[in-house]
Amino acid sequence: MTDKPLKLLILGGTVFLGRHLVASALQAGHQVTLFNRGKSNPSLYGGRSSPENPAVEQIFGDRQVDLDVLKGRHFDAVFDTCGYNPVDVEKSCLTLESCAERYIFVSSISVYKTEGLPPGASLSEASPVVAQPLPPEEGNYATEKALCEAAVSKFFARRALILRPGLIAGPYDPTDRFTYWIRRIRRGGKVLAPGCPARPVQFIDGRDLSDFIITLAQAGENGIFNGVGPDRPLTMQELLLSIKDRLAHTSESLSHTADFTWVNDQALLKLDVAPWMEMPLWLPEADETAAMLRVSTEKSLAAGLKIRPLVDTIDDTNTFDCGRGPGYEAKAGLVSEKETSILSSFNPGMQAK
Repeated sequence: MTDKPLKLLILGGTVFLGRHLVASALQAGHQVTLFNRGKSNPSLYGGRSSPENPAVEQIFGDRQVDLDVLKGRHFDAVFDTCGYNPVDVEKSCLTLESCAERYIFVSSISVYKTEGLPPGASLSEASPVVAQPLPPEEGNYATEKALCEAAVSKFFARRALILRPGLIAGPYDPTDRFTYWIRRIRRGGKVLAPGCPARPVQFIDGRDLSDFIITLAQAGENGIFNGVGPDRPLTMQELLLSIKDRLAHTSESLSHTADFTWVNDQALLKLDVAPWMEMPLWLPEADETAAMLRVSTEKSLAAGLKIRPLVDTIDDTNTFDCGRGPGYEAKAGLVSEKETSILSSFNPGMQAK
Protein backbone atom coordinates (compact mmCIF):
# COMPACT_ATOMS: atom_id res chain seq x y z
CA MET A 1 0.00 0.00 0.00
CA THR A 2 1.27 3.47 -0.88
CA ASP A 3 0.75 6.76 0.92
CA LYS A 4 2.25 8.88 -1.84
CA PRO A 5 0.04 10.65 -4.39
CA LEU A 6 -0.62 8.55 -7.46
CA LYS A 7 -0.64 9.71 -11.07
CA LEU A 8 -3.96 8.45 -12.41
CA LEU A 9 -5.36 8.32 -15.94
CA ILE A 10 -9.14 8.07 -16.26
CA LEU A 11 -10.70 7.17 -19.59
CA GLY A 12 -13.94 9.12 -19.40
CA GLY A 13 -14.48 10.90 -16.10
CA THR A 14 -17.27 13.42 -16.77
CA VAL A 15 -20.59 11.59 -16.63
CA PHE A 16 -21.45 9.25 -13.74
CA LEU A 17 -19.07 6.76 -12.16
CA GLY A 18 -16.10 8.46 -13.82
CA ARG A 19 -17.19 11.77 -12.34
CA HIS A 20 -17.36 10.26 -8.86
CA LEU A 21 -14.03 8.56 -9.45
CA VAL A 22 -12.39 11.93 -10.14
CA ALA A 23 -13.86 13.28 -6.91
CA SER A 24 -12.66 10.27 -4.90
CA ALA A 25 -9.17 10.49 -6.39
CA LEU A 26 -8.85 14.21 -5.68
CA GLN A 27 -10.19 13.76 -2.16
CA ALA A 28 -7.44 11.20 -1.58
CA GLY A 29 -4.80 13.65 -2.85
CA HIS A 30 -3.99 12.03 -6.19
CA GLN A 31 -3.13 13.66 -9.52
CA VAL A 32 -5.70 13.05 -12.25
CA THR A 33 -5.47 13.11 -16.03
CA LEU A 34 -8.66 12.66 -18.05
CA PHE A 35 -8.76 11.31 -21.59
CA ASN A 36 -12.11 11.63 -23.35
CA ARG A 37 -13.76 13.09 -26.43
CA GLY A 38 -14.94 16.20 -24.64
CA LYS A 39 -18.55 15.61 -25.63
CA SER A 40 -20.09 15.15 -22.18
CA ASN A 41 -19.69 18.04 -19.72
CA PRO A 42 -16.47 19.25 -21.39
CA SER A 43 -16.14 22.28 -19.09
CA LEU A 44 -16.81 20.35 -15.87
CA TYR A 45 -13.23 20.75 -14.69
CA GLY A 46 -12.50 24.05 -16.41
CA GLY A 47 -11.79 22.85 -19.92
CA ARG A 48 -8.51 21.73 -21.46
CA SER A 49 -6.54 23.74 -18.93
CA SER A 50 -8.13 23.67 -15.52
CA PRO A 51 -7.18 26.70 -13.43
CA GLU A 52 -10.08 25.98 -11.08
CA ASN A 53 -8.57 22.60 -10.27
CA PRO A 54 -4.91 22.21 -11.29
CA ALA A 55 -4.99 18.61 -10.06
CA VAL A 56 -7.08 17.70 -13.12
CA GLU A 57 -5.45 17.60 -16.54
CA GLN A 58 -7.69 17.05 -19.55
CA ILE A 59 -6.67 15.56 -22.86
CA PHE A 60 -9.36 15.38 -25.51
CA GLY A 61 -9.33 12.50 -27.96
CA ASP A 62 -11.10 9.38 -29.20
CA ARG A 63 -9.87 6.15 -27.61
CA GLN A 64 -10.28 4.37 -30.93
CA VAL A 65 -7.71 6.49 -32.78
CA ASP A 66 -6.02 9.06 -30.52
CA LEU A 67 -4.47 7.13 -27.64
CA ASP A 68 -0.99 7.54 -29.11
CA VAL A 69 -0.89 11.04 -27.59
CA LEU A 70 -0.39 9.28 -24.24
CA LYS A 71 2.73 7.41 -25.30
CA GLY A 72 5.78 8.47 -23.37
CA ARG A 73 3.70 9.39 -20.33
CA HIS A 74 3.76 7.43 -17.07
CA PHE A 75 0.75 6.65 -14.88
CA ASP A 76 0.53 4.59 -11.72
CA ALA A 77 -2.88 3.37 -12.84
CA VAL A 78 -5.35 3.77 -15.67
CA PHE A 79 -9.08 3.55 -14.92
CA ASP A 80 -11.29 2.38 -17.76
CA THR A 81 -14.85 3.37 -16.88
CA CYS A 82 -16.24 3.32 -20.41
CA GLY A 83 -14.94 0.12 -22.03
CA TYR A 84 -17.75 -1.74 -23.77
CA ASN A 85 -16.24 -2.83 -27.07
CA PRO A 86 -13.54 -5.52 -26.69
CA VAL A 87 -11.66 -4.23 -29.75
CA ASP A 88 -11.45 -0.75 -28.23
CA VAL A 89 -10.33 -2.12 -24.86
CA GLU A 90 -7.65 -4.26 -26.49
CA LYS A 91 -6.33 -1.18 -28.33
CA SER A 92 -6.26 0.73 -25.05
CA CYS A 93 -4.36 -2.07 -23.31
CA LEU A 94 -1.87 -2.39 -26.16
CA THR A 95 -1.14 1.34 -26.13
CA LEU A 96 -1.05 1.78 -22.36
CA GLU A 97 0.74 -1.44 -21.44
CA SER A 98 4.11 0.31 -21.39
CA CYS A 99 3.06 3.57 -19.72
CA ALA A 100 0.66 2.40 -16.98
CA GLU A 101 1.63 0.30 -13.99
CA ARG A 102 -1.91 -1.00 -13.51
CA TYR A 103 -5.10 -1.25 -15.54
CA ILE A 104 -8.33 -0.97 -13.57
CA PHE A 105 -11.36 -2.00 -15.59
CA VAL A 106 -14.98 -1.42 -14.63
CA SER A 107 -16.90 -4.44 -15.89
CA SER A 108 -20.30 -5.75 -14.74
CA ILE A 109 -21.91 -8.61 -12.85
CA SER A 110 -23.60 -9.31 -16.19
CA VAL A 111 -20.53 -11.36 -17.13
CA TYR A 112 -21.55 -14.11 -14.69
CA LYS A 113 -23.07 -17.20 -16.24
CA THR A 114 -26.54 -17.72 -14.80
CA GLU A 115 -27.73 -20.43 -17.19
CA GLY A 116 -28.54 -23.60 -15.28
CA LEU A 117 -28.34 -22.04 -11.83
CA PRO A 118 -30.85 -23.48 -9.32
CA PRO A 119 -33.41 -21.20 -7.64
CA GLY A 120 -31.88 -19.21 -4.82
CA ALA A 121 -28.32 -19.54 -6.12
CA SER A 122 -25.85 -16.73 -5.46
CA LEU A 123 -22.76 -15.49 -7.27
CA SER A 124 -19.21 -14.73 -6.17
CA GLU A 125 -15.97 -13.66 -7.83
CA ALA A 126 -15.19 -17.36 -8.34
CA SER A 127 -18.40 -18.04 -10.29
CA PRO A 128 -17.99 -18.92 -13.98
CA VAL A 129 -18.51 -16.24 -16.62
CA VAL A 130 -20.37 -16.38 -19.92
CA ALA A 131 -18.76 -17.87 -23.02
CA GLN A 132 -16.61 -15.51 -25.08
CA PRO A 133 -17.03 -16.36 -28.76
CA LEU A 134 -15.03 -14.55 -31.41
CA PRO A 135 -16.43 -12.57 -33.03
CA PRO A 136 -18.92 -11.80 -30.23
CA GLU A 137 -22.61 -11.68 -30.84
CA GLU A 138 -23.34 -8.07 -31.72
CA GLY A 139 -25.14 -6.23 -28.96
CA ASN A 140 -24.57 -8.96 -26.35
CA TYR A 141 -23.55 -6.81 -23.39
CA ALA A 142 -22.49 -9.71 -21.16
CA THR A 143 -20.30 -11.31 -23.81
CA GLU A 144 -18.68 -8.04 -24.80
CA LYS A 145 -17.87 -7.14 -21.18
CA ALA A 146 -16.39 -10.61 -20.60
CA LEU A 147 -14.21 -10.20 -23.68
CA CYS A 148 -13.11 -6.79 -22.42
CA GLU A 149 -12.06 -8.41 -19.15
CA ALA A 150 -10.13 -11.06 -21.07
CA ALA A 151 -8.26 -8.38 -23.03
CA VAL A 152 -7.25 -6.54 -19.85
CA SER A 153 -6.06 -9.78 -18.24
CA LYS A 154 -4.15 -10.75 -21.40
CA PHE A 155 -2.08 -7.57 -21.50
CA PHE A 156 -1.77 -6.69 -17.82
CA ALA A 157 -1.99 -10.10 -16.12
CA ARG A 158 -1.21 -9.55 -12.41
CA ARG A 159 -1.28 -5.80 -12.98
CA ALA A 160 -4.98 -5.96 -13.79
CA LEU A 161 -7.81 -5.09 -11.41
CA ILE A 162 -11.39 -5.78 -12.48
CA LEU A 163 -14.50 -4.40 -10.76
CA ARG A 164 -17.89 -6.00 -11.37
CA PRO A 165 -20.66 -3.65 -10.22
CA GLY A 166 -24.37 -4.30 -10.41
CA LEU A 167 -26.88 -1.46 -10.51
CA ILE A 168 -25.12 1.81 -9.65
CA ALA A 169 -27.23 4.47 -7.93
CA GLY A 170 -26.89 8.05 -6.80
CA PRO A 171 -26.44 11.56 -8.19
CA TYR A 172 -25.66 11.96 -11.91
CA ASP A 173 -27.02 8.52 -12.79
CA PRO A 174 -27.94 8.77 -16.50
CA THR A 175 -29.84 5.45 -16.54
CA ASP A 176 -32.59 6.49 -14.08
CA ARG A 177 -33.09 2.94 -12.84
CA PHE A 178 -32.73 3.52 -9.10
CA THR A 179 -33.96 7.08 -9.59
CA TYR A 180 -37.23 5.76 -11.00
CA TRP A 181 -38.32 4.63 -7.55
CA ILE A 182 -37.43 8.02 -6.03
CA ARG A 183 -39.50 10.02 -8.52
CA ARG A 184 -42.36 7.52 -8.64
CA ILE A 185 -42.82 7.43 -4.87
CA ARG A 186 -42.39 11.20 -4.69
CA ARG A 187 -45.42 11.47 -6.99
CA GLY A 188 -47.53 9.47 -4.52
CA GLY A 189 -50.76 7.59 -5.15
CA LYS A 190 -51.09 3.93 -6.10
CA VAL A 191 -47.62 2.54 -6.87
CA LEU A 192 -47.02 -0.74 -8.70
CA ALA A 193 -44.47 -2.76 -6.73
CA PRO A 194 -42.92 -5.82 -8.40
CA GLY A 195 -42.71 -9.40 -7.20
CA CYS A 196 -42.37 -10.64 -3.65
CA PRO A 197 -41.94 -7.88 -1.02
CA ALA A 198 -39.36 -10.00 0.84
CA ARG A 199 -37.08 -10.71 -2.11
CA PRO A 200 -33.52 -9.32 -1.87
CA VAL A 201 -32.29 -6.30 -3.81
CA GLN A 202 -28.75 -5.04 -4.41
CA PHE A 203 -27.29 -1.80 -5.71
CA ILE A 204 -24.37 0.47 -4.86
CA ASP A 205 -24.00 4.22 -4.56
CA GLY A 206 -21.58 5.38 -7.26
CA ARG A 207 -19.63 7.36 -4.67
CA ASP A 208 -19.08 4.27 -2.53
CA LEU A 209 -17.93 2.35 -5.59
CA SER A 210 -15.50 5.07 -6.63
CA ASP A 211 -14.07 5.34 -3.11
CA PHE A 212 -13.59 1.58 -3.09
CA ILE A 213 -11.82 1.61 -6.45
CA ILE A 214 -9.38 4.22 -5.17
CA THR A 215 -8.86 2.18 -1.99
CA LEU A 216 -7.96 -0.87 -4.07
CA ALA A 217 -5.63 1.15 -6.29
CA GLN A 218 -3.80 2.55 -3.28
CA ALA A 219 -3.45 -0.95 -1.83
CA GLY A 220 -2.00 -2.32 -5.08
CA GLU A 221 -4.73 -4.95 -5.33
CA ASN A 222 -5.28 -7.06 -8.43
CA GLY A 223 -7.79 -9.67 -9.49
CA ILE A 224 -11.59 -9.41 -9.41
CA PHE A 225 -13.91 -7.69 -6.92
CA ASN A 226 -17.68 -7.38 -6.99
CA GLY A 227 -18.87 -3.79 -6.71
CA VAL A 228 -22.26 -4.32 -5.08
CA GLY A 229 -24.10 -3.33 -1.95
CA PRO A 230 -25.62 -2.93 0.52
CA ASP A 231 -23.54 -4.35 3.35
CA ARG A 232 -26.55 -6.07 4.91
CA PRO A 233 -29.58 -7.92 3.51
CA LEU A 234 -32.17 -5.53 2.09
CA THR A 235 -35.60 -6.43 0.71
CA MET A 236 -37.54 -4.62 -1.98
CA GLN A 237 -40.22 -3.74 0.54
CA GLU A 238 -37.68 -2.24 2.94
CA LEU A 239 -36.22 -0.18 0.12
CA LEU A 240 -39.55 1.22 -1.06
CA LEU A 241 -40.73 1.98 2.47
CA SER A 242 -37.41 3.69 3.24
CA ILE A 243 -37.82 5.89 0.18
CA LYS A 244 -41.41 6.73 1.15
CA ASP A 245 -40.46 7.59 4.71
CA ARG A 246 -37.47 9.69 3.69
CA LEU A 247 -39.27 11.67 1.01
CA ALA A 248 -42.09 12.46 3.44
CA HIS A 249 -39.69 14.95 5.05
CA THR A 250 -39.08 16.87 1.82
CA SER A 251 -41.17 19.72 0.48
CA GLU A 252 -43.56 19.31 -2.45
CA SER A 253 -43.54 15.52 -2.11
CA LEU A 254 -46.69 13.42 -2.13
CA SER A 255 -44.82 10.34 -0.97
CA HIS A 256 -46.96 10.15 2.17
CA THR A 257 -49.84 9.13 -0.10
CA ALA A 258 -47.87 6.37 -1.81
CA ASP A 259 -49.75 3.07 -1.50
CA PHE A 260 -47.96 -0.01 -2.84
CA THR A 261 -49.80 -2.66 -4.82
CA TRP A 262 -47.62 -5.76 -4.99
CA VAL A 263 -48.03 -7.74 -8.21
CA ASN A 264 -46.43 -11.17 -8.50
CA ASP A 265 -43.88 -12.21 -11.10
CA GLN A 266 -46.22 -14.31 -13.20
CA ALA A 267 -48.82 -11.56 -13.48
CA LEU A 268 -46.23 -8.95 -14.44
CA LEU A 269 -44.78 -11.17 -17.15
CA LYS A 270 -48.25 -11.94 -18.47
CA LEU A 271 -48.89 -8.19 -18.63
CA ASP A 272 -45.72 -7.76 -20.69
CA VAL A 273 -43.79 -5.81 -18.07
CA ALA A 274 -40.07 -5.91 -18.87
CA PRO A 275 -37.84 -6.84 -15.92
CA TRP A 276 -35.14 -4.37 -14.90
CA MET A 277 -35.80 -1.50 -17.32
CA GLU A 278 -39.58 -1.09 -16.86
CA MET A 279 -39.40 -2.35 -13.29
CA PRO A 280 -35.91 -1.51 -12.00
CA LEU A 281 -34.49 -3.92 -9.43
CA TRP A 282 -37.00 -6.59 -10.42
CA LEU A 283 -35.90 -9.95 -11.83
CA PRO A 284 -38.44 -12.81 -11.67
CA GLU A 285 -37.41 -15.17 -8.88
CA ALA A 286 -37.95 -18.27 -11.00
CA ASP A 287 -35.60 -16.92 -13.65
CA GLU A 288 -31.94 -17.86 -13.54
CA THR A 289 -30.97 -14.20 -13.80
CA ALA A 290 -32.40 -13.59 -10.31
CA ALA A 291 -28.97 -14.62 -9.01
CA MET A 292 -27.81 -11.17 -10.18
CA LEU A 293 -29.50 -9.80 -7.06
CA ARG A 294 -27.69 -12.29 -4.81
CA VAL A 295 -24.06 -11.37 -5.44
CA SER A 296 -21.50 -11.87 -2.68
CA THR A 297 -20.06 -8.74 -1.06
CA GLU A 298 -17.78 -10.66 1.31
CA LYS A 299 -14.49 -10.21 -0.53
CA SER A 300 -15.06 -6.52 -1.23
CA LEU A 301 -16.14 -5.68 2.31
CA ALA A 302 -13.01 -7.39 3.62
CA ALA A 303 -10.91 -5.31 1.20
CA GLY A 304 -12.31 -2.01 2.44
CA LEU A 305 -15.64 -1.38 0.71
CA LYS A 306 -17.66 1.06 2.79
CA ILE A 307 -21.39 1.54 2.22
CA ARG A 308 -23.02 4.83 3.23
CA PRO A 309 -26.43 4.92 4.95
CA LEU A 310 -29.32 4.27 2.58
CA VAL A 311 -30.96 7.56 3.58
CA ASP A 312 -27.97 9.47 2.19
CA THR A 313 -28.32 7.83 -1.21
CA ILE A 314 -32.06 8.51 -1.20
CA ASP A 315 -31.65 12.16 -0.17
CA ASP A 316 -28.90 12.95 -2.65
CA THR A 317 -30.57 11.12 -5.54
CA ASN A 318 -33.79 12.98 -4.84
CA THR A 319 -32.00 16.34 -4.77
CA PHE A 320 -30.28 15.54 -8.05
CA ASP A 321 -33.49 14.40 -9.71
CA CYS A 322 -35.50 17.42 -8.54
CA GLY A 323 -32.78 19.68 -9.90
CA ARG A 324 -33.41 18.37 -13.41
CA GLY A 325 -36.79 20.08 -13.50
CA PRO A 326 -40.36 18.87 -14.03
CA GLY A 327 -39.92 18.48 -17.79
CA TYR A 328 -37.22 15.81 -17.56
CA GLU A 329 -38.27 12.47 -19.06
CA ALA A 330 -36.86 9.44 -17.24
CA LYS A 331 -35.04 6.79 -19.25
CA ALA A 332 -36.26 3.83 -17.18
CA GLY A 333 -39.41 2.66 -15.43
CA LEU A 334 -43.02 2.17 -16.36
CA VAL A 335 -44.75 5.01 -18.17
CA SER A 336 -47.64 6.27 -16.06
CA GLU A 337 -50.32 5.18 -18.52
CA LYS A 338 -49.15 1.57 -18.48
CA GLU A 339 -48.82 1.55 -14.71
CA THR A 340 -52.31 2.98 -14.29
CA SER A 341 -53.75 0.39 -16.67
CA ILE A 342 -52.14 -2.46 -14.75
CA LEU A 343 -53.09 -1.07 -11.35
CA SER A 344 -56.70 -0.59 -12.36
CA SER A 345 -57.06 -4.35 -12.81
CA PHE A 346 -55.83 -4.93 -9.26
CA ASN A 347 -57.64 -1.97 -7.72
CA PRO A 348 -61.27 -2.03 -8.96
CA GLY A 349 -62.76 1.43 -9.19
CA MET A 350 -59.39 3.14 -9.47
CA GLN A 351 -59.61 6.24 -11.64
CA ALA A 352 -56.85 7.10 -14.10
CA LYS A 353 -55.13 10.36 -13.27
